[in-house]
Amino acid sequence: SGDISETKVRKKNLKEMTAALVDAGMERDVAKKVKEVFKGCIFVDATRGIVYINEIISLVLEAFREAVKAGPLSREPCGKLIIKLTDAKLHEDSIHRGPAQIIPAMRNSIYNAMLTAGTVLFEPIQTMRIDAPMEYLGNVSKLVQSIRGQLIDTQQDQGALNITAKVPVADSFGFTSNLRASTKGRGAWFLMDQNFERLPFELQKNVALKIRQRKGLKEEEPQPQLD
Repeated sequence: SGDISETKVRKKNLKEMTAALVDAGMERDVAKKVKEVFKGCIFVDATRGIVYINEIISLVLEAFREAVKAGPLSREPCGKLIIKLTDAKLHEDSIHRGPAQIIPAMRNSIYNAMLTAGTVLFEPIQTMRIDAPMEYLGNVSKLVQSIRGQLIDTQQDQGALNITAKVPVADSFGFTSNLRASTKGRGAWFLMDQNFERLPFELQKNVALKIRQRKGLKEEEPQPQLD
């Protein structure tokens, strides 16, 4: 929700954050256990009676932030996640509860939970208005569809055509020159909005692979560890 700020939840803001989360639709019992809101993702400490948990919670939250900033599929930022810590076994010796032990273990556990639940890529989408003479409706429609775009609305005003369309940013490079070519220089477009939508299923694996290759990561798609 736009009313929920990115923050760590502490005693001084617990009541305020709980109320905001409940207003957004979260159950109150869960909202009370939220420890942090980061990049549109929420971390919930749902553990009970875990010895030493308060000593390591800051490290757990650091691992949460690392996992959100670079997810398991291709190390891209994550969004709209609720991560719940439900149980943990901690070593009695504090030397084994330091950053080098807790952060990688927690980050990998979060990665594994994401992969088990099923990770998907989202892509940036532009909503644009396209203006052109009415006789170029067919050309403009073909152009939009050729870049995986979608016509949302078409209006006609005294022989002028006003089209609202959604197009993927990744496929829209060169759109201005292509639109001019399709309308003999009489077409123009204006950006109206931008958001993210799920990348089509048939493109998911190939795009994720290309991102991993570009970043120098292992090409094999990561799999959840269920043991």
